[in-house]
Amino acid sequence: MAKNKPKRARTPKPRTAKKAKKSAKAKTARQRHRKPAAVALPGMEQVRDQRLDTLCKRIGDNTDAANELNRDIDADKQAALDRMLTTDTKQYHHHGVELIVRGGMAKLSVRPWKGDTVATAPTTKDEDPLDGGEAIEE
Repeated sequence: MAKNKPKRARTPKPRTAKKAKKSAKAKTARQRHRKPAAVALPGMEQVRDQRLDTLCKRIGDNTDAANELNRDIDADKQAALDRMLTTDTKQYHHHGVELIVRGGMAKLSVRPWKGDTVATAPTTKDEDPLDGGEAIEE
């Protein structure tokens, strides 16, 4: 029987200049070739579709409004999370929205809630719920 010889560790071969050139060529070959931009014909540069212009403007305005609303919602969520953490409230629902502070994390979950629209923790008449519970001046 033949003796089992221990296998030698395989060492990588040094790269030759020819292989290095091929890999550089392969990298450039993979780059996507872009078409040149469409060139407008003479006299057609100013032709615009009014309906598309109006729709683009409306889409842009609506996108800006949605981004602003999302910023407001994020700020309101953070304020609600801060208030719930200071008052040690784990769950609260009102006006069709349920707020839940997840256990062990400072993360607020917001989901639709189907039930009565009365707050689970009533506020007094003199408190302003949006002002952190401070009294309303009349």
